[in-house]
Amino acid sequence: MRTTKRWSTIVAGVAVLALALAACAEDDGIEDTDDGVEDAEDEADDDADGDTDQDEAAGDVVRIGYAPSELDETDFFGQFQLGLEEGLQDLGIEYEMNARAPDDPTGHSQQFDFIEDLITLEVDLIIVAPTGFEEQVSAYQAVNEAGIPLFITNFSRPDEETDFEVVQYSGYSHEEGGIANAEFLRNELDPETDKIAFLRGIPGAIDDQRTEPVIAALEEDGFELLAEEVANFDRDIAFEATQRILGAHPDVTFIYAANSGMAAGALAALESSGVVPNEEVKVWGYGGTVEELEGILDDRQFGTVFRDPTEMGQNMAIAIQQLIQGEEDQIDPDFRATMQVLNSCEDIVQFVPAISFGGEANAPTMEDC
Repeated sequence: MRTTKRWSTIVAGVAVLALALAACAEDDGIEDTDDGVEDAEDEADDDADGDTDQDEAAGDVVRIGYAPSELDETDFFGQFQLGLEEGLQDLGIEYEMNARAPDDPTGHSQQFDFIEDLITLEVDLIIVAPTGFEEQVSAYQAVNEAGIPLFITNFSRPDEETDFEVVQYSGYSHEEGGIANAEFLRNELDPETDKIAFLRGIPGAIDDQRTEPVIAALEEDGFELLAEEVANFDRDIAFEATQRILGAHPDVTFIYAANSGMAAGALAALESSGVVPNEEVKVWGYGGTVEELEGILDDRQFGTVFRDPTEMGQNMAIAIQQLIQGEEDQIDPDFRATMQVLNSCEDIVQFVPAISFGGEANAPTMEDC
């Protein structure tokens, strides 16, 4: 990866600042014998240099471009940004964040255009949560050609070689989450009474990894699988798909949704149809956004698998610090968040950090369970 001149400037600025602080520490031990005239001259000099000093300080601000596929404070990508910003603040890194998402999570060309805008702005680094990993390869290559460090989130480093360079992947295993769901659900559901429907995401590897392990496990155990509806990871499409499922299969007792948005759409469709969630029909999600967590706490949603986006953001802040300090060889190139099944208030208190709820004041405690 090529390192921009700006990184050299930031590193050099840190070194100069350290030397200046050391010199000031030595000066503190010398008795001041000068009169006020020299002090006034020094103050005048300081005022004259003020603009230059401010410019140099501004140069130490890390300008971050963030291009997620969608962005809301309560969803995965918004929670990732919260964790990233908290991590940067904890590390004392001054930053400017330029974040923008396409109008819908499949807006490949719109996301590419924004990434090109970030390149034109000459930001110091770019973080991409791609609308589709393969669909944005040309964007990754454009970032590389501009000499801007590239980070990717929501995806793990692929096993095969790529023709672009990434400083760090910060993601999780979609398949690991699918397997965790499968193992939990085959023990919680009853093949004699439970009849299953699936809300599938955008057809492709991610949806397959999240859903196929569940289908395989339940089929092996003799569950009746009533329907599969493609809802493109979209809340509104999932709402309509759930209504179709209820109309065609009024005996459905369990709906598996391959992401948080579709789980929310399914719950809304149940309630609008007069079906009591978690009593007449259970809904299971994937992701553990705040909306899903609140659904579990309110006893409306049966459960989900949680991958902590704030953990991923905080770890990337550490990687950014290492990049700034010229310690790129110490960066974890493939950070993976842990996957945890959540089915109760107690699970949420134990495994979900308070930052996901906006801090300790808003987070549930064991006393609330």
